[in-house]
Amino acid sequence: MNKNHYEFNYVIGRGGFGKVWRVEKKNSKLSYALKEISKVKIYEKNSVPCVINERKLLAHLRHP
Repeated sequence: MNKNHYEFNYVIGRGGFGKVWRVEKKNSKLSYALKEISKVKIYEKNSVPCVINERKLLAHLRHP
């Protein structure tokens, strides 16, 4: 699965590393939030451990 499987609608928010988009999966039309981050900015700010921890946390969440 990659970015081509989604239709990007609009930006929900912006942060220090990138953007959060509202997207729709093309084949099912379900809506999701997709976080797009810049690896360069993460390395420049020495925030790799923080991003890895966030990824692990989000992997365990189920909503709703």
